[in-house]
Amino acid sequence: MVQWAIELSEFDLGYETRMAIKAQCLTDFVAEYAGDQEEATTAWELYVDGSSNKVRSGTGIILVNQKGTQIEVSLKFEFPASNNHAEYEALIAGLKLAEEVSATKVVVFSNSQVVTSQINGYYLAKDPNMKRYLDKTLEHLGRFLETEVKHITRDLNSRADVLSKLASTKPEGNNRSMIQETLQKPSVTKAEVKQDILEVSRLDLGWMNSLVEYLEFDILPKEEKKAKKIRRKAHNYTLVKNILYKNGISTPLLKCVPPLRATEVLEEIHNGICGNHLGVRSFARKVIRAGFYWPTLQKDATKFVKKCQPCQMHANFHVAPPEELISITSPRPFAKWGLDLLGPFPQAPGQVKYLIVGVDYFTKWIEAEPLATITTQRSRKFFYQNIITRYGVPYSITTDNGTQFTDSTFRNLIAKAMIPVEINEQSPRVSFYDEVGNIKGHKEELEQLPEVREQAQIREAALKQRVTNRYNKKVIRRSFIPNDLVLIRNDIGVNKSGEGKLAANWKGSYKISEVLGKGYYKVTDLSEKRFPEGGFNEASKWRLGKSKS
Repeated sequence: MVQWAIELSEFDLGYETRMAIKAQCLTDFVAEYAGDQEEATTAWELYVDGSSNKVRSGTGIILVNQKGTQIEVSLKFEFPASNNHAEYEALIAGLKLAEEVSATKVVVFSNSQVVTSQINGYYLAKDPNMKRYLDKTLEHLGRFLETEVKHITRDLNSRADVLSKLASTKPEGNNRSMIQETLQKPSVTKAEVKQDILEVSRLDLGWMNSLVEYLEFDILPKEEKKAKKIRRKAHNYTLVKNILYKNGISTPLLKCVPPLRATEVLEEIHNGICGNHLGVRSFARKVIRAGFYWPTLQKDATKFVKKCQPCQMHANFHVAPPEELISITSPRPFAKWGLDLLGPFPQAPGQVKYLIVGVDYFTKWIEAEPLATITTQRSRKFFYQNIITRYGVPYSITTDNGTQFTDSTFRNLIAKAMIPVEINEQSPRVSFYDEVGNIKGHKEELEQLPEVREQAQIREAALKQRVTNRYNKKVIRRSFIPNDLVLIRNDIGVNKSGEGKLAANWKGSYKISEVLGKGYYKVTDLSEKRFPEGGFNEASKWRLGKSKS
């Protein structure tokens, strides 16, 4: 020690006592033995197989690493499971075992084509239980750095197949050379799935509730008939990312629409930027082509089109008569006339653009004359020259009660007895008149006149009855009551300037103020102003709906 002290004296060294060495030892060990090389990845191969029978179910699991280390597990189930469920249970249990041995890369081998294809995305899991198992398997696969799932034939997976049959057939404890365990409950339960939140859960799903509960949660009503009906309907539906779809015929999938959003879809397709105001049938087909579906699509489309304001304004005129035919009989020729004014028409030579027409109800004979203006004097002159002087004073006249026919001067003309006379120039009727022979022949004819008149009336009544029966077959009744909102044909009255063939067929809305009977009504505008004059029988029910903004 003295020699060492002498040798080291030339260095300025000092002695210090050493403190506790536990922490220092750990630090020195790590610093000495820690290498710079990267940690090698641990790759394992996983062979799984499931077996199920009437007695019990089980799986076989074999886990092998690159060094040849092999772990064999025979897993027995204490719950019933199908073959596909047993395959998924085997895969989930094998992945858990790989996690316990700190595997980073796993290559899975299974002889179940259904399971491997669903995991790889080739098959779609429609069954609710299979979908839950698939989601659970994908969750475990995501915990590894690298995974691969391969399908192999049964002969290449014979050892795992033997282990699965061992678990499903023989009782536990007979073989001590392998790990034998028991699984008390399935890896996926309904309680776990109920915690999921659907994307559309914030809405009232309506008709979709029962289907979503069954497909997502496997919940069925307690009544057997309802449960059976839902199971049968569920085959046509599927859930994709928590959204309900219907398996279509013309298209692969149709998105199911809840009741609260049905009107929004109809509004956009019918009145939206690409809408073209189709009829009910084409409208419903367009909704399906757009990729949407709900059970009452046809019914809702019908209601929506009936309430669409542009569709009502441009609707076709009614072809079927709204009321039954009212027959008018005439006792003899030229006894009953109907008068009416038509126009305005395009102006003709002489500045005439109106037409006054008289029709005999018995013979259907027509008298007409063009007019430049429609006044009481013009109507009076036509009636006197074209009807009274030619056919005598009529028994009755039917008009639309226009001012030209209700004026006092026109009524006075009808009240007077008018007899045409030939004074200046005698016609052959006057020149060859034989008073004695004429009176005798007239009396003979008068004796037979009642019978002739009766036969004529019978034939006329029979003809009109046949016409009435045929006409009434086409009747589609349209009746209104006071305060009903209606539309009126736009071709009644004078057209507004600028309106062409693309103008709306109906105008309004108007309100029924009085029921005149026989299909005729008096209407007012919404400000209670009487318009137009007279009565109308060509009207369409105005259905209040959401107007296009």
